[in-house]
Amino acid sequence: MFKSLSVLLMFCAINTVIFAQNSPTLFGQTKSINTIPSDAVLYDQMAGIGTNAFSSQNFEASNDAFDNQAADDFVVPSGETWSITSMEIVGTYWNGTGPVASANVWFYQNNAGLPGSVVAELLNVVPSDGAATGSLTITFTTPIELSSGTFWVSLQGNMDFSVGGQFGWTEHTQVGNPSVWQNPGGGFSTSCS
Repeated sequence: MFKSLSVLLMFCAINTVIFAQNSPTLFGQTKSINTIPSDAVLYDQMAGIGTNAFSSQNFEASNDAFDNQAADDFVVPSGETWSITSMEIVGTYWNGTGPVASANVWFYQNNAGLPGSVVAELLNVVPSDGAATGSLTITFTTPIELSSGTFWVSLQGNMDFSVGGQFGWTEHTQVGNPSVWQNPGGGFSTSCS
């Protein structure tokens, strides 16, 4: 279970990392009544990019207590179905230069303003672009289909700390609910589960 960002700001600190709202850009096709599907940006929150980042990483086995995950919400408008084919996320590396070997992506149903049940899961997806810089493009081999409603998306980089350091999402101006973060193993001195 995730906790909201407002709680995280008081209890979670990762070195000099600051938690803030952040979202990817989702690409795909929109299908709605009286509309012909077309490739388009379905959701974009690339404006207002900040200078800080927060971790969303699956570390090597010896650092499993530090495995953590960030998520952010978005809305599929009423009467539409989105067929998501790719996503981009502005990310960065610190305590090393990467690169992320692969990424895990989850889409969650909204549950009272937090991520709820998993509606789609893609594990160990190799970025189609951006691994060298940390700003990743993830292309889905099978589109993710989402009908109207509020959803959460999470991208977690798979990268060993001993090899590449840390990976995280770059902060953005908040849109919608605050982003959320969890560290179930408590390696960062809090479970934020």
